[in-house]
Amino acid sequence: MAAALALGAASQVIALEVRDYDINVNRRLINFPGEPIYHQTPAVNPNCFINAGLFLGIGWPADPKDWTRQMALVSPRHMVCATHYPLTLSWKIAFLGKDGKQHLYGIESQKPIIDKIGRQTDLTLVTLSSSVNPSLGITPFPALNLPNEASFTGKPLVVCGSFVDTGINVIKGFTYLTNDPGFDTTRFIYYEYDRTAVNGNANDCTLRPGDSGGPNFVMVNGQPAIVGTNSGYDDLTLNDPNEIGPVFRNYIASIPSYLNELDALMNAKGYHMKRFYPAATTVSTTVEAAAPLHEMKSGSIWITTRNSGAAMAHNVSLTLRFVTAPSSVGGPGWICEALSPTVWKCRRGGIAKAANATITAIWTSLPALSTLQMSIAQSYDGGTSIVTIPSLPISAAKPLARIKALLGK
Repeated sequence: MAAALALGAASQVIALEVRDYDINVNRRLINFPGEPIYHQTPAVNPNCFINAGLFLGIGWPADPKDWTRQMALVSPRHMVCATHYPLTLSWKIAFLGKDGKQHLYGIESQKPIIDKIGRQTDLTLVTLSSSVNPSLGITPFPALNLPNEASFTGKPLVVCGSFVDTGINVIKGFTYLTNDPGFDTTRFIYYEYDRTAVNGNANDCTLRPGDSGGPNFVMVNGQPAIVGTNSGYDDLTLNDPNEIGPVFRNYIASIPSYLNELDALMNAKGYHMKRFYPAATTVSTTVEAAAPLHEMKSGSIWITTRNSGAAMAHNVSLTLRFVTAPSSVGGPGWICEALSPTVWKCRRGGIAKAANATITAIWTSLPALSTLQMSIAQSYDGGTSIVTIPSLPISAAKPLARIKALLGK
C-alpha cells in the first residue's frame, strides 16, 4: 500500500480525486476552506450531490495549518480517525451546527483500537473534552452492522476526503494487507477506481494524500451509516504489469469489524457505538426501597434496570424526575448528571444480556409525605422509549419525633 496518505501536512494535501470534479457539487460546505478556518463561517452546500445537511457530524481541526482534515462523530463524546495520522491534543475540533455557527470542542485523548489478539490497528478513537450538544443538529453517526462481510459487497459508498470534498464508489470486499507495517493488522474494506474508464459516474473517486481519517458511509433509507475511515491505496498498475489502468485500490479501516473494541473504549464515558440495526432485546426498570422509608429520616431506593433479552442493550439511558430532590444519585457503571435538583440523567454504554444494573438514590431526610414519587423515562438503542411513574410508601414519624425533627433537635 502506498504510504502517501500518511503524508498529510496541509502543504502536501491534494484531496479526493473525483472523475468529473466540480467544487460546486462535490464540496459539502461552502466558504470552506479558509485560513484559519475558525475565522470563516461555512454553510451547508445546497448544490452538493449528497444531502450535506445530514453530515454535520463531520468535524475538522480549528487550526491554521491542519484545518482541511475531516473526522466523524460516533457518540456525543467520540470521533474516529486514522491511527497513522493522529490529531494534536491541543487542537479544538470545529463542527457546523444547524444554527449556522461553528462550535468548538477540545480533545481529551486519542487511543488506537487494539484487535482481539493485541495488535494496534489503523483505526483510532478520539475522546472530546465535552459532549456535543445534539440540539445543534450535530449528531453522531450509527455504524452499519450487516450480518456478514458479504452483505457489504456492492453497497454504494459515500467517501469523504479532506477539504470537505465528497465522492462515491462501490464496496468491492474486505481484506488484510501483508508485509505492510502499520497497516497489516487492520481489517479493511476496499474499493477500486479506474482513471481510464470511459463509462463511470461523474462523482466516482479515489483517495489521495491528505484524505487519511476521513469517514465513509453507506446510505440506508436516506440516512448515512458509517462503515470506515480512510487509510490508503495501492496502485495496482505498479503491482501487476498486466493490469489495465492505472487502477487504484483504496482501503478504509472497517468500523463494523471493531464494534466491540470501540464499545470497550467508549464505555468509560457511558456510550457504545450506535448500531444502525440494533439487536432486539428487552429492558425494564423497577424501583424498590433499600430499607423501609420513614419521614424525617435518611433513606435510599434502588432503581434497577434489567436486560432480560438475548442481546446486549446499547446506550441505556434513564431520566429520573423526583418530587423531592435526593442528596445523591449514582451506581457502578452509570454516569449520572443532575440537570436540576429534582431531575437526573443517567446513562451507561450497555447492559449485557440477562444482566442488570442498579442506581442508588439517597435522601438525608425524607419528606413528610405519605409516598416517595418519581417518574422514569427509559430508552436504549432499538427500544421504544417508555415512562413509568413508581411511588414508594413512607411511614409517618411519631408525633414527638416529628416535632423534634422540625425543631432541629
